[in-house]
Amino acid sequence: MHTSHLRDDLDREIIFHLQENARLSTSYIAKKLNVARSTVYERITRLEREGVIEGYTAIIKQDPRTRPVSALVSLELKRNYLSQIITDLQRYPEVKSCSAITGSFDLFCTVEAPLLEDIDALLEEISDLPYITRISSNVILANKFDRTGTTPNNTKQPYLRAVGA
Repeated sequence: MHTSHLRDDLDREIIFHLQENARLSTSYIAKKLNVARSTVYERITRLEREGVIEGYTAIIKQDPRTRPVSALVSLELKRNYLSQIITDLQRYPEVKSCSAITGSFDLFCTVEAPLLEDIDALLEEISDLPYITRISSNVILANKFDRTGTTPNNTKQPYLRAVGA
C-alpha cells in the first residue's frame, strides 16, 4: 500500500500516462507534459519508492469468444459474521475481490467464471451460507473503460497503480 498521496497534478498526469501505456519513455511523457525528462524520472522514482506505483504488468488480450463472465455481487450479513464470510469467500476461486461497503449491503464482490451457469451455481452456494441475509447480483455486459490497469474482469485499487501493456 502507498505511504503518501499524490502530491500534485503533475503526479496525476504521469500516473495517467503510465496507466495508458506503462512502456512510455520518460522523454515521451516529459514532452507530452511540457516538463524536463529528469522531472518525470524523479517523480516516477519517488512514486515507486513511496509505493504509489506498485509495479508494471502486461495485460493479455483475451479471445472474446472465451472471455469469462463477470458479475458484481452485493451481500448483506447477519451481525458479527464478517470474518467468517471473508474466510468462506476466499475459498471460492471465482471470487476475485471483496470489499466492505457502506449502505444497505455489507460486502461488494467481483466474481468471474467461464459460464453464466457457473455464476448462478456460485450465487446459490453463497446464498445458502447461514449468515447471508440478502444477495444481489449484476452481470457485467461490457466494460466501457478501465483505469485500474487490470484485465476487464478484475478489480484493483483505482488510479494508484500504473500498469500497461
